Amino acid sequence: MILGQGTATTDDGIIAEYQQWVNEITPAHHWSFTRRLHDCPAVMCKRIGKPITAWTDEDLLALYHHRSKATWTIYNAFVAFLLFRGYHHSRIEFLGALPGDLCRHWSGRLLPRASAD
Repeated sequence: MILGQGTATTDDGIIAEYQQWVNEITPAHHWSFTRRLHDCPAVMCKRIGKPITAWTDEDLLALYHHRSKATWTIYNAFVAFLLFRGYHHSRIEFLGALPGDLCRHWSGRLLPRASAD
């Protein structure tokens, strides 16, 4: 399950954990989309210019200005990961201001699993 406490302490560790989740939930035939998901954290890091754990809600929201909905979708995958794993803590106002649906990519990980019994 994706909800919980992430254990990474560096940007590289957070990104590696995120990319592992991407590999587990993205179908192999969606290689172009998967590549964009993998590249997203590096793009966001470059644009914000701070370590991931220092990002503010305002830093994140600024990334969405003048970007397409397709870019929002990619950004939201990483933002949702950061929130669900506890790498970023936000105010409720941030969640209301964030465009798109945070659970879209991770819904398969958020749903209860069927019992094997």
